[in-house]
Amino acid sequence: MHRMNARNSRSSDVKDRIIEAAIDVIATDGISRATHRKIADAAHVSLSSTTYHYASRADITMDAVKRVLGNYVVLFRSLGSGQANRANPGEMLIDLIARMADEDRNQGLAWCEIILESSRSPSGHDIARSWYDEMDSVWQDFAADSGIVVSRAAVQCLLSIAGGMLFLVLPLGLSAAQIRAVMRGGDPAAEWEFSAPPVQMEASQKLSPKSLQTRETLIDAVIELLLETGVGAVTRHAKIEAGSSVLVIGCGGVGLNAVQGAMLSGASRIIAADILDN
Repeated sequence: MHRMNARNSRSSDVKDRIIEAAIDVIATDGISRATHRKIADAAHVSLSSTTYHYASRADITMDAVKRVLGNYVVLFRSLGSGQANRANPGEMLIDLIARMADEDRNQGLAWCEIILESSRSPSGHDIARSWYDEMDSVWQDFAADSGIVVSRAAVQCLLSIAGGMLFLVLPLGLSAAQIRAVMRGGDPAAEWEFSAPPVQMEASQKLSPKSLQTRETLIDAVIELLLETGVGAVTRHAKIEAGSSVLVIGCGGVGLNAVQGAMLSGASRIIAADILDN
């Protein structure tokens, strides 16, 4: 019995290493390039070990997908249980984005790859929809416990906006401190200034002058939008106080960003109005 338990433990450990390696490969190379051999090399196990535990590459990636998405549901729930976040629910989203983009960067990159891949097939749509439903359920539980009044549609839009922010801040290489500072109302022009010496990259990874110019243009555009519309219009111009009631007229992209800004500012009641039912 003892030998059987030890054997099962070793087998479980190897399988766990394979899943974690698959997540790393997905983060760096994408799901389509996550082959048995690459995963085996990253896990430091033999190729036969991956084929012993998994009949196909799809089976490995599915377990990796489930772990990444499940980890973020658990993280979101733990963030909502913090006393500080109960006082200001917007901190949940800020902390989630900061963790995914910097402190858990590899998992964040894997999440982006998974969401992109999910858009390419009906089964992928189901996976993404199920994950968003779980995240929405966590938020609704938190809102009920905290006495926050916000519609289900607004929560779903906020989660989508948070996902969009992740696709933005990961390529820019922003730190958790930079993300938190701007999303708490800081000036992007100051907080996102890259004064530190650039990280030395291999020759094949160095950006061309055109790519560097494109990167700077992207940063400038994002800063301008953050300052003048959506979140910036609420956190910097309107200066919403915690506990306030907020009315947002228009539920397009800018309006939904304003809803997000109101939540980040700690508004207790948010009403979003639009002439269109959808």
